[in-house]
Amino acid sequence: MPNVWPLASLWIGLALIATLLAIWFKISTALTGIVVGTVAQLIIEGTARFSI
Repeated sequence: MPNVWPLASLWIGLALIATLLAIWFKISTALTGIVVGTVAQLIIEGTARFSI
């Protein structure tokens, strides 16, 4: 079984960032969760594409 701690910490970190942004901008937590998840996916996909 692969080490799940890095993945779990990434998920918790992204949720924390989304929550803090929602509080900061006074908008819906669900909306910031979607935006943060989309941006994270684009960043991970972009870095993975150049590392191959």
